[in-house]
Amino acid sequence: MEAARRSSVGGCVTGQSWNRNSVQNQRKRKARWAHHKADWRAFQDDCEAALTGAVPTRTAQEAATRLTETIQNAAKRHIPRGARADPRPWALHPDLQEAIRDRQAARREIRPDDPDSRARWIEAKQRAAEVEGRVSREQFREFVGTTLNRPASLGRVSKILKKWEGATDDEHRDGQAMMDDDNKLLVTDKQKANAFVKTYAQVSRHVRNKKVDLTAKRKLSQPAARTCAAIWEHMAALVAGGDRRVHLQWVPSHCELEGNERVDAIAKEAAALPQQGVPVDVRTVYRAASRMARKEAISNWPDGWYRRLMDGHLPAPLPSTTPREVAVDVHQLRASHWSGSAQYLHRIGRNPGRDCAQCNSLTCRAAGCRCCGEEEADTPAHILLRCPALMRLRLRHLGNIHPSEEEVRGSGVVAALGAAARYLQSREAT
Repeated sequence: MEAARRSSVGGCVTGQSWNRNSVQNQRKRKARWAHHKADWRAFQDDCEAALTGAVPTRTAQEAATRLTETIQNAAKRHIPRGARADPRPWALHPDLQEAIRDRQAARREIRPDDPDSRARWIEAKQRAAEVEGRVSREQFREFVGTTLNRPASLGRVSKILKKWEGATDDEHRDGQAMMDDDNKLLVTDKQKANAFVKTYAQVSRHVRNKKVDLTAKRKLSQPAARTCAAIWEHMAALVAGGDRRVHLQWVPSHCELEGNERVDAIAKEAAALPQQGVPVDVRTVYRAASRMARKEAISNWPDGWYRRLMDGHLPAPLPSTTPREVAVDVHQLRASHWSGSAQYLHRIGRNPGRDCAQCNSLTCRAAGCRCCGEEEADTPAHILLRCPALMRLRLRHLGNIHPSEEEVRGSGVVAALGAAARYLQSREAT
């Protein structure tokens, strides 16, 4: 893809040194086909309907013209077109615009009888690509040194970085992400391969081989072979004949080997160099901002049940298939704000007792556990660690009726105990 096309897509970050907001600097961007939004099934049906019932042509030229018109008409109906709202921040850089003009001029001067004209055009294309890479790096260094260094919320910084990178979610990408027909972000290579297989099966009915498709689908569904397993298989093949023996020898990485020691010394010297002038890519800055946000959240975490339960570590996110009511119970039990707790509801005035309308005392009669009927308050610690009514469940899941806080840290255990407590409360209420 040409550098001019790359310079006219996606992203908008403020802070550039030239005025791109003025009317005279606004570029006229050509509308492009949005192939990812096309209705390919309807496109195929229209083409087949138009060509199936057509009158046979007398010449190849007429057939080519009819085919072209059919494809164009179907594309106008089923493939939307549009232009991106804003170019990349460096698209209006004077050096890049001059390089693009030179490339366009060289393109217009191409002559079939002049091989040197095509060589000049290729050279202009390469020069434009080099200029674009240079100005984009300069712009990003300026962005990192100015915008990211200003006091700003981490959410705004994350939004700017994602917009620069063209991302639409908070996940880390293996490479360039893409969207499928269900507007789901595809990140890993396996997800993209599965999406390709699905799309290929829909748009290519006439060139399908069921046996080959089934074999490919089975291979995609199988987990990838692990490196250790592959090594053992090769070793087994080597000794299968009985005339060979395999001996494993552990070799230390730095055992006074001159080359290894030299590489290690050079790496340490490079790590000690000043890093202010080193170019940084978007992914590195994004991950650094994420690490800073995580570290700041942990350092500002107040002491209490939640911090003690998780041992100062943020919990892993729940699976996307977790029902909402289960996820709510897990988070609330960890945060000591469980809506099923009589003690918590009494503390906020939602469970008044006969003698006390609202208090924070754990010994108040209104705060007693409704699962076991004891006078101890049904705090998250009581539900997860000590409630006698849930002993059998803790024994089945953890092998212990009085587990430690570390043993009930997992989301599955918390969800199971919370659901069991809800069930016992509902049965007690009836």
